[in-house]
Amino acid sequence: MTRAIAFLVAFSLAPSVALAQIDPVQRTYLEAGLASPVGDSGPVTGYSFLLWNRPHFHGPDNYARVILAPTYVRGEWIWDNWPGHGQAVGIGGEGGFFSNNFYDYRDGRYQGDRSFWGNSIGTELAYYLYPDKIAGRVPVAISFTAAPRYLAYQGRGGMEPGFRLPADTPEYTFRAGLRIGGVPPVLAPKEALEFAAWHQVSYRANAGTFGTPAQPERTRHVTDRTWFHVGAILPVGKRQVFSLFFGMGVASRTDPLSAFRLGGLQRFRNPYPLVLHGYGANEIFATRYRLVNAFYRFPLLPSSRRVHLQLDADYAKVAYLPGLQEPRHDLLGLGTSLIVNVSPKSTLSLGFGYGVDAARKDGFGSRSATIRFQMKL
Repeated sequence: MTRAIAFLVAFSLAPSVALAQIDPVQRTYLEAGLASPVGDSGPVTGYSFLLWNRPHFHGPDNYARVILAPTYVRGEWIWDNWPGHGQAVGIGGEGGFFSNNFYDYRDGRYQGDRSFWGNSIGTELAYYLYPDKIAGRVPVAISFTAAPRYLAYQGRGGMEPGFRLPADTPEYTFRAGLRIGGVPPVLAPKEALEFAAWHQVSYRANAGTFGTPAQPERTRHVTDRTWFHVGAILPVGKRQVFSLFFGMGVASRTDPLSAFRLGGLQRFRNPYPLVLHGYGANEIFATRYRLVNAFYRFPLLPSSRRVHLQLDADYAKVAYLPGLQEPRHDLLGLGTSLIVNVSPKSTLSLGFGYGVDAARKDGFGSRSATIRFQMKL
């Protein structure tokens, strides 16, 4: 029964495709992904959802989006050109289970008896400014968002004796951002350009401690973070693709529940993913980071049009949250994926990652396997 529940949770984790932004493309996507450590203890993590996006829904200036997962739903409605030209207002809501799970790591070891599930319900209100497109092609959006929600935490089987969960609490998040361009929500994008910069402040009404009396962790009422990333996905020749992205972030006031979390590959589980191939899901707790992600994709055989091989490399320089350090601050991740266009509307990706600098009981080095599937309906 415990294994069955864990498997359900792995496929029920809430996806985090960014809300409150105009997507001008009609989409109905079925998406699922699963990641598992290989040879190491650690959580099996994943996501599954149906993305339904409709521009000009019941009016030329109305946009609707719904993200439906097995135990979670998220939706939004946007009024474009209101209250004036080049402006928009969006309102969204979300609710369900397993959307804020916490995975604890100590010295590179996954602590299943100190990890727990987090559930949430909330709303989001956003105001957007849309200047003219750069060169008439690249969109620009400035956003201001308020997102109140309620967080409730739930223990799992086999928790450490005496472990105390964080207090259930209302949380109020305010975020300002600038986005130029964007990466489409597909498994193997062929072309994109993006610059994004964000500043976020969150207020947690009920703060205190969680964990065990011998090893307590403290949560803060007010946390903040500032981060940005910039990069491009570019075609090379007719059937090859190269990508390079650089990002960095600073959290001047943070705690284990709001620190930057690096590690893993499931980019749709977070609207601003900090990918490190081969590392555990959210293994790294960082107050500051610099991150480089690159990949090169090419046909598996010169005549192949449906099967491609992708080579990935990641590098991060991190400053750890005190008490949650790992031995090395320079972290290298390597990965490879076999990407198969099963049909014109479906894509399958099978991947393997190696975390070169991940601390493990027998030294350094961790491995993970991933499978992802997307179908356009």
